Amino acid sequence: MRTTLTAVLVALAATLGLAGTAHADPDPAAVAAGLVNTPAGIIYVTALRPALTPAHQGDALSMVTTGVAICQGFDAGLTLQMVGGIAMSNGFSPAEAGAIMGAAVGAFCPQHEAQLHA
Repeated sequence: MRTTLTAVLVALAATLGLAGTAHADPDPAAVAAGLVNTPAGIIYVTALRPALTPAHQGDALSMVTTGVAICQGFDAGLTLQMVGGIAMSNGFSPAEAGAIMGAAVGAFCPQHEAQLHA
């Protein structure tokens, strides 16, 4: 399912011309604030919510901030495990971290798709 979700998000981001926007600013919170109400941010949050525990489903800004940090981690050359640790350090479970990584790459940084399969 994660591969299908990623493929759908990549296609939507490419169609909307939104790919690559997550790493424009080094501050993930600032980038997320600009993305959270965009089509890419809305698609990301909507796709991600079912994979999260109820405690994490309501905070769209936190979800987008974590997604942006994931993309920035990949941009910086971090490994898959290190990037997963970014999500877990923000209070997400390992399963949620996997869902966040897939959704973030699909919505915000599809150039890192291959790293999800490393």
